[in-house]
Amino acid sequence: HLWAAGVVGLATLYALSAPFLGYVPALTLLIAAAAVMFGMRPHPRMALIAVGGAIFFWALFAKFLGVAMPPGLWPRLWG
Repeated sequence: HLWAAGVVGLATLYALSAPFLGYVPALTLLIAAAAVMFGMRPHPRMALIAVGGAIFFWALFAKFLGVAMPPGLWPRLWG
């Protein structure tokens, strides 16, 4: 049950952070945290997988399927 609680906790943190961080940064952190939770040791390759996975899912949903993703606070800070 502890593992399931960890999955729910990660999903909750992702849902709370995505509106502030934006879709890609929040999903990058979720993928990395899930990889560690599933037993992967932190490694530079894990960071590449997390960033690549987040960009892949952004392209799939935002570009290919036309689903609006939360931009986060970044556009307001830069624009």
